[in-house]
Amino acid sequence: MPEEVKQFTDGSRLEFDWGSFDPWCVYMVSQPGKRRALRHADLFADASYLAGKYGLGLFYEQHFVYLYDQTTKDWSIPAAKRLLDDITNFAVHYGPADCMRADKTLTGLYATMVAEESKENTSSASASSASACTKSYTRESRHRRLLASSEE
Repeated sequence: MPEEVKQFTDGSRLEFDWGSFDPWCVYMVSQPGKRRALRHADLFADASYLAGKYGLGLFYEQHFVYLYDQTTKDWSIPAAKRLLDDITNFAVHYGPADCMRADKTLTGLYATMVAEESKENTSSASASSASACTKSYTRESRHRRLLASSEE
């Protein structure tokens, strides 16, 4: 059964539900009965657009890194719900033309980070090879590469 992450002011919503192998697929529901799984490429294209227009310092350093640092697999705890409110407040910095885009992009990125933390064998507490690989890179270099790759 779908679990709502966030309802947006335009009536759309983000939710977790079963994908092909686990319950951590992130979907955007634009209207009843019409939903699509979020794609990383789309999220990073939007991230690249916002960072390019409003500055890497605002998007990446102030907003994305803040969310990254706060992300845990326990998304339903009060602190995680507070992050969703923080994202809405961050979105105001992108002006009226891009406020909704920023809210959806940052919320989507946050939800996908929660999903990755929650998937079996990928939590920070596990000793999986994915976890070990992730630790071999610095946080900043990983995210800068992701943003750069979305521009290609």
